[in-house]
Amino acid sequence: MMRGLAYAIGALTFALVFSAGVQGHAKSAVTSDVTVRTLAQGPVKALPAGAKLIINILEFRQVPGGDFEPPAHLPATIYTLHGTTTITSPGAASQSVGPGEAAFVPLLAGHTLQNPDGRLGAGALAAGLVIVVLILCAATWLRDSQRRVAIVALSILLVAAGILPLTGATSNDYYLIAARAGTQGSQPMPRPDGQVAYSSPAIHPVPAGPYVEALTAITVSAGGRYSLPDLPGPQMIVVVEGNATVQLGDQTTQLGRGDGAFAQIGQTLAIVNSGSAQLQVLDFSVTSSAAAPLAT
Repeated sequence: MMRGLAYAIGALTFALVFSAGVQGHAKSAVTSDVTVRTLAQGPVKALPAGAKLIINILEFRQVPGGDFEPPAHLPATIYTLHGTTTITSPGAASQSVGPGEAAFVPLLAGHTLQNPDGRLGAGALAAGLVIVVLILCAATWLRDSQRRVAIVALSILLVAAGILPLTGATSNDYYLIAARAGTQGSQPMPRPDGQVAYSSPAIHPVPAGPYVEALTAITVSAGGRYSLPDLPGPQMIVVVEGNATVQLGDQTTQLGRGDGAFAQIGQTLAIVNSGSAQLQVLDFSVTSSAAAPLAT
């Protein structure tokens, strides 16, 4: 009987140790399911003057050849969703920002945003259409049955090629993220292909400058959770892909692709991947450079 009791105690001890080990492993697995990567950051001496400040995201879909020079040269971060965005500035080398990449543009740095890859794609598409039309003309010399089949097939190809530009296949799609005076939030878009993707409430209180503006990419696997660090400045997140449950203080909201949330200084912000696919989120922060020096 004593031997059986000893076996039972040993088995219980093993079970408890094994359970603790599994729980510890599960906790570290959740942590390993999150990837955080700084995409772009830069120093800002002063934020725009005004009674209130906001952070907003302008989204542009730029057609081939449609160069754009922002009218207000604020410190800004460019993040490319689709295609390639090329940033050119006088006296500086051009910078290409591909999908999932970002670049910081300093204050008063006159720059132009271009879509050179889209121009090449549109040229190749136009050349292809010319070739298809020539083949379509040659198909009229075929026999009746062959001619009908060839004309139908080539016509379908022409229609499909004509639809491609309408789907944005040759356009680039990018975010322009910046801290702005609140009055600019109600101004009309500088281009018809742009829209306001997200605007934050007024920043309160505004941290003391000078500042560091940073854009971070956060990837969370299905079921994973990530609590954003408590920074001495406001933070804005936007969902790039997937679905997220966002806990802002004691409030919980559901966000999908293109939706955003904003945390004032001192507010806690956490995201949970509530979908079955990978969650991709951008985190844009404005912090005092004295408290958050540039990463090396």
